[in-house]
Amino acid sequence: AQSFGLPSWGLAGATDSKRLDAQAGIESAFHILAQGLGGLNLIHDVGYMDSGMVCSAEMLVMGDEVVGMTKRFMRGIEVNAETLARDVIAQVGPGGHYLQEDHTYDHFRTELWRPTLLTRRSHDDWEAMGAKDMEQRVQEKAQAIDADHQVKPLPDALLAKLDQLKQQGEKELIERDV
Repeated sequence: AQSFGLPSWGLAGATDSKRLDAQAGIESAFHILAQGLGGLNLIHDVGYMDSGMVCSAEMLVMGDEVVGMTKRFMRGIEVNAETLARDVIAQVGPGGHYLQEDHTYDHFRTELWRPTLLTRRSHDDWEAMGAKDMEQRVQEKAQAIDADHQVKPLPDALLAKLDQLKQQGEKELIERDV
């Protein structure tokens, strides 16, 4: 499928854990990364818990974070004259500050992956923000998505095309006498 630029489907992101805990995170992350390394890009089972017996919105949110991390990992680091920036290194020199350089600004947002659930703050900042653990952060994000998400309607032209495909498929099934 990869050779032809086609999507490839796989199973990943599920856990045998019964609750959103370390086991759930470890199993989900390992499975999603393994599928990514295998070249699969349509990943089914994200959000499944208890051996696929339960679908959890919170597990789906945590799995989305892992998918984001995996996608950034799989993209790799581009190494070329532009990204090496030897001229910038020579200009700034030892002990200089790269954050104020245009090159840093141009590349920072695309190269740095910023998690929405994993905390990167100091212990004091984390405590000041309520000392929330992963489960609490995931629950809050899932609740916010549920409360705020607005489904964008599909364009009329696409809806018409989908309806046309549906009618064509129904006609072919009837003609086959299935």
